[in-house]
Amino acid sequence: MFERVYPNIIQFASDSGGILEVIFFVFNFFGILHHYILFDQTVINKAILSSEKDFAKSELTPEVAQAAKSLENLGVHAEEFTYFEILRYKFLPCFAKKDKRA
Repeated sequence: MFERVYPNIIQFASDSGGILEVIFFVFNFFGILHHYILFDQTVINKAILSSEKDFAKSELTPEVAQAAKSLENLGVHAEEFTYFEILRYKFLPCFAKKDKRA
């Protein structure tokens, strides 16, 4: 004899629960990674690479202005890092080519 089994909501939730856990984990992982990259980008660009344009001219001391000009004369220019550069240098170092910014 055959017995028909009708799935109900509880069985459906238990069957799809593993898949939902994996999807939830993946979305949370990439969300945390995204915010980590944005945090690093903000810290590097605003705190470390703050350039002459970020300050008012009156706040610059002559020594700082001279140091900025000497760095520009040497060809060292502090361009801001992009989102994908942070991703490449921090999390995908095998794809980062040797360059002056690394």
